[in-house]
Amino acid sequence: LAVKTDSLDRFGKVKSQMLYSYNISPEKHLRSASFGQPVQLEKKIKDVTTSLVRNEYNEYGRPIKTSTQVLIKGKLTAYKSRTFSYFGGVVNYIPQETIENDQINSNIKRTTNTLNENKTDIATSLYNLVMIIWDVRRLKKYNGWIIANKMGLVK
Repeated sequence: LAVKTDSLDRFGKVKSQMLYSYNISPEKHLRSASFGQPVQLEKKIKDVTTSLVRNEYNEYGRPIKTSTQVLIKGKLTAYKSRTFSYFGGVVNYIPQETIENDQINSNIKRTTNTLNENKTDIATSLYNLVMIIWDVRRLKKYNGWIIANKMGLVK
C-alpha cells in the first residue's frame, strides 16, 4: 500500500512530496490500522528523491531496524542506521539495546538498558558514544559569538 502527501507552496504548486509504503498482511488478524508504521518513506522535491528511510518492525509493531539515505552530490548516500532489541514478556515495549550508526560522521551511539528487580521498568541505562575527534584549529569571535572556525581530523 502506498500513500502520497504533497506539500504546496503559497501559489498551490507542489513543493515536495512524501511517499509512504506499508506492508499489509493478507491475514486479517495481522493487519494494522495504524499508518504510524511505514516500511518506507521517500521524500521528493521536483521528482528527485532527497531522502529515503526504510523501517523493519517486530511482531509487536516496534521498530527493529531503520536506515536513512540522503541526497549528497546527486546520489543517495547511506546516512544513519538504527537497530533496536527489546526485552521479552510483558515489557516487550522497553528497548534492551539501541544502536545508532552515523555513516557520514562515523559516530556510533549505543544505549543499553537493564530492568529493575521486578522486571517492570528500566533500572539503569548505559549510554556509549564512539566518535571521530575533531581538532579546532582556529576560532574567531565577535561579541562572544563564534563566527568562523577551521576544523580537521585528529591524526
